[in-house]
Amino acid sequence: MEYLGYARAIHGGYHAIRTAHHHRHRIAPVLAFFIPLLTYVFSLSHDVGSRDIADMQGVPYLLGIPHATGYPLFVLLGWIFSHAIAIDSLAFRMNLFGAVCIAATCLVGVLTALRIGVGPVTSLGAFLCFAWARIVWFHAAQADTQDLALFFQALTIFYLCGWLQDKRTRDIVGAAAAFGAALAVHPISLWLVPAFAFAKLARVRNLNISNVGASAMAFALLLCCYAYLPLRAAGLEHRPVDSVQMLAPPAARVYWDVNAPSTRHGFLAEVTGASLGATPLWRSIVDPRRWLGYLQSAYATIHSMYGIVLVVVIAFGVILLLQRRSALCAMLLIAALSIAFTAFALAPVEGDPARYFMLLLWIAALFAGAITVEFNWTIDPRRIVWALVLLGNALYLLISSSSVAASQRSVTDRPLIAWVAKLVPQRSIVVAPWSEATTLAYGAYADGSLAGRTIVASHPLALSAHYPTWSKQEPVYVLSSSAKPFNNPRFRPIGSPNLGYSLYEYVPVK
Repeated sequence: MEYLGYARAIHGGYHAIRTAHHHRHRIAPVLAFFIPLLTYVFSLSHDVGSRDIADMQGVPYLLGIPHATGYPLFVLLGWIFSHAIAIDSLAFRMNLFGAVCIAATCLVGVLTALRIGVGPVTSLGAFLCFAWARIVWFHAAQADTQDLALFFQALTIFYLCGWLQDKRTRDIVGAAAAFGAALAVHPISLWLVPAFAFAKLARVRNLNISNVGASAMAFALLLCCYAYLPLRAAGLEHRPVDSVQMLAPPAARVYWDVNAPSTRHGFLAEVTGASLGATPLWRSIVDPRRWLGYLQSAYATIHSMYGIVLVVVIAFGVILLLQRRSALCAMLLIAALSIAFTAFALAPVEGDPARYFMLLLWIAALFAGAITVEFNWTIDPRRIVWALVLLGNALYLLISSSSVAASQRSVTDRPLIAWVAKLVPQRSIVVAPWSEATTLAYGAYADGSLAGRTIVASHPLALSAHYPTWSKQEPVYVLSSSAKPFNNPRFRPIGSPNLGYSLYEYVPVK
């Protein structure tokens, strides 16, 4: 009877530990979402930004067409989010959308780690490190298309890991759908093609007409989001909502009908971003002479974001995962290399190339968690030690990167809007460089603080041949970010605040 009592006690302890284990599996992804989101929320600006950020803060709410590459799924989901979460300013709502996307990416990271056999606490520590890396935190606190693209890219890898492990139809279909969604946000997601192809080849015996057909349909269905661009453009041209459509060529439009994608030429210009000059740089991705430099830069990026302790953990994680999940590890390494090569190849034409490194950091965090892959699920000193190392590193990153919160929270380009609103009367045309035009368009079309003004995105003198005709309809004002004044009697200086800009009124020939 005494032995029976011992057996019952051991059995009861076994179930207690197992229950706690499964509880941690449920709570870790929840914490991975809400802990980063809470830190991001206190980092968000409540006002309009500039350049791409100002574009993405207003365009989705209006169902407009942003600058290349169109980002149709971001616009559609941003429209839903900005109308459903009707709090604070529009700029804050879209900044919050970016924060939610990055927090959801952390959740997917923990789910992926759990799926490949990493412990829950270790998984949480690894992806808190990711959440508080300076690059990630910076972009999570603003409306950025890469935030949503990153979520779908991570989701693609989650399903590919499931396919390599379990060979289930739902995983390969889910991977295809998530990949299609990632491309519908940003074409840069093409960098996952090598990893996707490897995952399919590694389990080619498990492919059949059913799962291949379902995958192709799911992928194509999500890519159909690009139909939004020509359809919306045709609607805007049929019933114009922006007077600039009557004034300027498509390249000068901002917020509405950029590049006029209702035409074949306009659609290709919008989706490919050919005008940005990135096309020739794609060739450098496959140039072996550049690969060593790309690898060195990738290491430097991971080291600068995570620190040397986590770099060592990542290296051990790669080795252990390669031993225990060789196909899965190879797929992740292929994805990491493809991302690194693409990001550094395109960096010369990118105003903010750092945002392309976020998925590389996400994969690195997954490797860091893999340091405990397939340890016994019961209490294991090794798992406890590595979990404490990762949680400690996450706390270090939280403290060291906390300055991002203060800097992002204070971001605003409102003074520019207020200054132009003071000097430019309603029913006027304002020509401004694109980087300032997006901010002015937010005031003119999104929140109404510049209502009645038509915003043209162009270099101040690039469309000057049109000014005589335009001035017959409305006064024309030109915003210049150059300190050098116009040496032209046709442009009368209006003012130059301490903002680095000058404003001129075009004086037509009488």
